[in-house]
Amino acid sequence: MTPSSDPKACITTPETGSTADVGNAFEGLWGQPGTIGGQAASVGLLSIDAAGSTVGFQMPDPNVMTGMHDDFVGKLSFDAGSGTWQVSSGEVRNFTDWAPWSGSGAFSAKSSMTGTYAANAAAPKAFGPWTYELSNSLALTPSFLGGEWGALYGAFNGTLNIAADGSLSGSTPSGSLGGACTLSGSAALQEPGSAKNRIAFDFTVADAAKAGDKACVLTGVKKGVGFVSISQYTRDGICTRSNTLYVQLQDATGRLIAGYIFPRD
Repeated sequence: MTPSSDPKACITTPETGSTADVGNAFEGLWGQPGTIGGQAASVGLLSIDAAGSTVGFQMPDPNVMTGMHDDFVGKLSFDAGSGTWQVSSGEVRNFTDWAPWSGSGAFSAKSSMTGTYAANAAAPKAFGPWTYELSNSLALTPSFLGGEWGALYGAFNGTLNIAADGSLSGSTPSGSLGGACTLSGSAALQEPGSAKNRIAFDFTVADAAKAGDKACVLTGVKKGVGFVSISQYTRDGICTRSNTLYVQLQDATGRLIAGYIFPRD
């Protein structure tokens, strides 16, 4: 259950103990394929745990990046025998208001997922398509998770430091989406003893704005769900991997407030 000794080494097969190695047919990270700046990328994201608890967001047009997207929080039920899924409970937000979430569709184990969803009694919309992310192949351990994240772009998005005991501290700058904030709390693998790439956070957020700063708008954040996102590219025949800590910030009820990324490499 140990990640690659070299955090820049590309992953070609699921690491031992990773979600892709030991997880069930549907748990893990699912991406909405699209384009950013003309390059293929995952533009939406679903994080689903072993019991079907789900949090994520979807872009209305995967090839046009805007501030508009639908957020999801709830629980999905999967039937591996028939290859189908449906929303058991939850809410969806179209940029501003939360409403009851319904939906259903089909999935292929550790591969793809499609379907439709609706907010309240609105007309159904396409859900996905979603693809099973490479990040599911990373075996995550507390030692790999520990340390500083975000230093490379800290001036734009902030930094997060995770100590060996799981305690965390960090900050977001005035120019970021959430304004000038300080973060404290804890981070731990959601399934202790496993190496699945899913992290549970507890947060205390305080306003750190000084004169002229944008005030912190994240003080309602109480918890979060995260993972280490990996991306790989090949140049001159050499494959290189980068690692980014992604955190979906939630209020006490589990509703999404914001998503933050903290690159390490």
